[in-house]
Amino acid sequence: MIRDVTDLRRARESLSLSEMRFTETFEHAPIGMAIIDLNGGWLEINNAFCSILGRARDEVMAASFAAGSLSKMVDAAT
Repeated sequence: MIRDVTDLRRARESLSLSEMRFTETFEHAPIGMAIIDLNGGWLEINNAFCSILGRARDEVMAASFAAGSLSKMVDAAT
C-alpha cells in the first residue's frame, strides 16, 4: 500500500516555521512578554520582561503570578 504524505509533510513544515517565528518574535521582542498557565504559573518569559523587573529569569520563574509575587517585584522595580 502506497500513501501520499506530501500534504502531511507540508503541514509539518508549516507548523515548524510558525513555531520558529513565534519563538524568535517572543524572545527578541523589545517589550516584556510572559505566558502563564491557567493556575498562574509561568510557562515562558522573555528577557525584556526580566529586565523590566530587574530580576534574573530563574528568580521570576520561581515566583508565583497567582500569589501576587509579580506585583511585589513590580513595586520593587519602580
